[in-house]
Amino acid sequence: MITPMDLTVTKGQVVHFSATNAGKFPHNVTFLNGTEKYDLFAQPLTTGQAGTADFTFDEAGTWKMYCPVDSHADKGMVGEVTVLAEQVTTPGMPTTGQGSDQSPFVVGLLGAALLGSGLAVRRRLASRKI
Repeated sequence: MITPMDLTVTKGQVVHFSATNAGKFPHNVTFLNGTEKYDLFAQPLTTGQAGTADFTFDEAGTWKMYCPVDSHADKGMVGEVTVLAEQVTTPGMPTTGQGSDQSPFVVGLLGAALLGSGLAVRRRLASRKI
């Protein structure tokens, strides 16, 4: 299997791949965009062999990723690469970088709300005891 099976990258950005063949047979990774095929390594990696390669996805869209050796793709050595369009900035406009991920804040706020409501229920139950 190819791990991870799904990737998201940005068009035009160099992506650094590190791979180790932990299987019994040679393996490679091929990217397919329409009819255009690109092998990640010049030669398949043999058992126990590791390799690194840089690749730049030149078109936005969904690319197929698979092992081109024998029938490995038919046996499940497949995945997808989602290539996002390049980030466009307006000349002369300041950039602020990536937006912050709000999910930890939301989860924390939800946890605090649940904890607070649990304490309120507990206080009400305690005040009913005679």
